[in-house]
Amino acid sequence: MSRKWMIGVVVVAVAMAGAGCGKKVSEDLAEETVEEGLGADEVVELQLDSDAAPVESEEGAIDVQVGAGAQIPANFPKDVYVPAQANVLSAITMPDGVNLSLQSAESLSAVLEQYVEEMRKQGWAADVTMETVESAMYSYAKGERRAHVVLRTDEGGTTIQIAIGKED
Repeated sequence: MSRKWMIGVVVVAVAMAGAGCGKKVSEDLAEETVEEGLGADEVVELQLDSDAAPVESEEGAIDVQVGAGAQIPANFPKDVYVPAQANVLSAITMPDGVNLSLQSAESLSAVLEQYVEEMRKQGWAADVTMETVESAMYSYAKGERRAHVVLRTDEGGTTIQIAIGKED
């Protein structure tokens, strides 16, 4: 899963979240981002009238969910830790991976401690880590898969971003 594509997917989620303010601008931005991620020959038309935006491409289906209707995708790996009390903000399923955005009421340090322990228990090895006072980023490897976990302190606790895909 390319870094450019992962960044593009996050932009789509943000654009969808802001669809109520300048919906046409958000749709255009999301379409351009998905087109760039899929390749120059792909043309994408999104309708951001709801909390979900399925996209079809030659590589397969991409499902984007944001808002109150967002759920953890059925194909989300069972060996990747998700805090039980976390709220799903967005979920993006792609042919080569899954992105999940969550909100936890717990502190950054509590969530980080849980991730370090639970991912280790599931056989994931942290190979890149970075921590600051207000954020943490852990990159895990397990076989041919990668899991990137980014935690950030916010007003309501901790925002959690998880990106899972195959090794590039």
